[in-house]
Amino acid sequence: MFSVASLRRVPRLSRALATHAGAPTPTPARKWRRDEIQAIYNTPLLDLVFRAASVHRQNHDPSKIQLCTLMNIKTGGCTEDCSYCSQSSRHSTATKASRLVQIEPVLEAARKAKANGSTRFCMGAAWRDLAGRKSGFERILEMVREVRGMGMEVCTTLGMLSPDQARQLKEA
Repeated sequence: MFSVASLRRVPRLSRALATHAGAPTPTPARKWRRDEIQAIYNTPLLDLVFRAASVHRQNHDPSKIQLCTLMNIKTGGCTEDCSYCSQSSRHSTATKASRLVQIEPVLEAARKAKANGSTRFCMGAAWRDLAGRKSGFERILEMVREVRGMGMEVCTTLGMLSPDQARQLKEA
């Protein structure tokens, strides 16, 4: 196993923030055979973790990390019945439902996140879907455009989207 002396010789690693999340490496399509899938399924977890980390290091600088900031832009009151989630209106929790936040607080949070080194700004809303929320969706699109305009990547978790809403979000 490991001796205490060998642990002392481990060099300290320093981390630098990634300036951007590099483009994903295209992976050729592959038709998996059942025995190959079974072999992966039967592989010990830590072996899979090691293999995944090795592939990641082949494609990304291991000394860099991407710093992301998450903001909850609409809290509580979700109509879904997810038993694990404190955002659900069907469960008694300390979470107080709130309306979708205005644009300026989001932009201020994104500016602060960027100043603190974040390269990605994520926005989450507690609801099942955007049905009947046209003005709210327009506000979210404006948030996305403004944050992208700051040179940051944007991700959202907004529940279910229609194909048209997904297209609009992609274009924002």
